[in-house]
Amino acid sequence: MRQSQARVSFLPVCLLVTALVLTLCGCPSVPPPYHPPAPPPPKPVGLHYTIQRGDTLYSIAKAYGADWRDIVRANSGLDLGNLPVGQEIIIPNSTGPVATTPATPRPKAEFNQGHPGPIAAEGEFLWPVEGELIGKFHQRIPWRRGEADQGIDIRAAEGTAVVAAKSGRVNAFTRFPGYGRSVMLEHQDGSITFYGYLGEVLCSHGTWVRQGEVIGTVGQTGLSSGAQLHFRIWQGERFVDPMSQLR
Repeated sequence: MRQSQARVSFLPVCLLVTALVLTLCGCPSVPPPYHPPAPPPPKPVGLHYTIQRGDTLYSIAKAYGADWRDIVRANSGLDLGNLPVGQEIIIPNSTGPVATTPATPRPKAEFNQGHPGPIAAEGEFLWPVEGELIGKFHQRIPWRRGEADQGIDIRAAEGTAVVAAKSGRVNAFTRFPGYGRSVMLEHQDGSITFYGYLGEVLCSHGTWVRQGEVIGTVGQTGLSSGAQLHFRIWQGERFVDPMSQLR
């Protein structure tokens, strides 16, 4: 009877010792679940293009049938005002240069007699002049005493025609503080556009001009750094970045 009790009480001890031995001998354990690494983000689809000397964002977008805003979104950190020559960028959804069609000639820099108004405003703003972007919205401009830019600055040849970004009523200034000869257009949708550093004002105060018509020429009056146009858009009680509005 005592031997039977000894055997019964000894059995749990044996099991415990066996378990400890197996643990110390490195009993195989269940491996942790496998989590594959996250795939890299997809690369933008489009054409690889190497920036050439003299390129502007506008000229690249126009040559390849793209929207300049899509190019900006596809190329993080791209400096719109200083495209680095030799850098490769992606032109989204483009397979090559678009077929060239005869460009609409820029109007001659002749005096615009204007029209009776009012004239309804268009839905989009046109580029007032083609050229190189040298001053961006809210950028500190050294040639204007370091003040933050409330518009953009476009370098172009002196005497190049400047056109109305939208149809509007003319306010002409022979001398606007800091910006020399200038034109301000009031548009029927409540927006206002401003054109500074003009060489000549080629429209009359109080008349109405249509979108794309000449209002002046590129000059270097006021606190300019050479032949250029200063362009602003006032919309919704504040200045807005023209680059988000121009087409």
